[in-house]
Amino acid sequence: MNPLPTWEEPSEPQPAESRADIPPMVETMINPSLWSQYKDETGFIDMEPYKAKRKTKQPVYIKQYPLSKDKELGIKPLIDNFVQQGVLVPTHSPYNTPINPVVKADGKTWRLTQDLRAINKLIMPLASIVPDVPIVINSIPCTHKYFTVIDLCAALFSVPVHPETQPVLAFTFQNAKYMWTRLVQGYVDSPTVFSVAVQRTLAKMTDLPSAVCVLQYADDLIISSETHEDCEKASIIVCNVLAQAGFKASKEKLQWVQPKVTYLGHIIMPGLRVISMERVQMIRMKSPQTVQQLQSFLGLVNYCRSWIPDCAIHDKYLRSLIDHKAPPKTPLNWTDEAEMHFTALKKAITTAPSLGLPNFLKEFHLHVREMEGVAMGVLLQQHGSTYRPVAYLSRKLDNIVAGMPASVAAIVVQMAEKIVLSHPMIVYTSHQAGAILHNMELDREVFCLPFS
Repeated sequence: MNPLPTWEEPSEPQPAESRADIPPMVETMINPSLWSQYKDETGFIDMEPYKAKRKTKQPVYIKQYPLSKDKELGIKPLIDNFVQQGVLVPTHSPYNTPINPVVKADGKTWRLTQDLRAINKLIMPLASIVPDVPIVINSIPCTHKYFTVIDLCAALFSVPVHPETQPVLAFTFQNAKYMWTRLVQGYVDSPTVFSVAVQRTLAKMTDLPSAVCVLQYADDLIISSETHEDCEKASIIVCNVLAQAGFKASKEKLQWVQPKVTYLGHIIMPGLRVISMERVQMIRMKSPQTVQQLQSFLGLVNYCRSWIPDCAIHDKYLRSLIDHKAPPKTPLNWTDEAEMHFTALKKAITTAPSLGLPNFLKEFHLHVREMEGVAMGVLLQQHGSTYRPVAYLSRKLDNIVAGMPASVAAIVVQMAEKIVLSHPMIVYTSHQAGAILHNMELDREVFCLPFS
């Protein structure tokens, strides 16, 4: 049986602790309503309620399956909390999709998950504007030396849902039916709607120092600048505009004007990014025994693949062991060769070097090659008298492309383009430069030089 979580009593909120790294004088300049006062407190964003566009008005009803006693006991305080805040309300909606509470990584607290796949099929989704994590990380200016990271609390639960859409998000718990008045995780439009809400809020900022960068991915924001003064001023402005709009943030997780911060699983320092120790610890697992365990491991590897020179070689072999039609608990046919690839990936991650953040004032250098049906490359930039890696790139080739040098190089160049963003790049390859450029049809200047 999973251990039951302990929950703070929502009816008796406690003041957020004062952060030692926020100077008292600075703290008085931040709207205190931004900080969450108790566990799972939600904000309420001042915006037009989200209204779904449905393909059909025919309700979807999937019966709730029985939950174990520990799941019911674990999730009940959270549901009561959301009812008290008005995030959940009773309903007689004809819609219903099942919930399945899961224990979080700490082994103590619970997450309310709802299977909304059937609902998502009914929705005409909005165009996604959520960027990839690497794009966000590589957008941090390499010259910036100070950083603030803000973690928004119960982010999706702060976005109001239109009364006409609320019944679509209904579920049943202990013979009572509830519907969400806010957006929920697992719903197709949630990431896009929330990102739009944050971007529109940040667009209201005034008097922001010109040399400041503000980036957002999901509920995590990073503010950076070359000077402590500008970073602090910008951080105050961002905090206040978020508070005024109705967001809530975690003071406990706040990283305030630091030369080194953790953001999206990366340790960010001036000009550098490193895999966070949390990610490294997660990867130190025993050999997987089931399909589900291997898929979980490969998911972690994918997050770190920019640090792994030959990632796709090992990834390709391990994925060949997965029968995607088999149940998650299906045992793996684990061989000595599988163990070799598994160990190689773990070693690459636990010994991963620092990667440079892109410097768009310098040329990029991309070295390309093919090995074992995999296109590989390393993207470099000059750093002092040497060259420092910005990213390692690799991708499995299909049978048609494998053995076609120009196509292999073009694939790696396309991967690098997500980092280079049309800035000058020198490509080093032993293959015909003309054919590569013809395949790429690039609208920028690319130089191709041979190398052995």
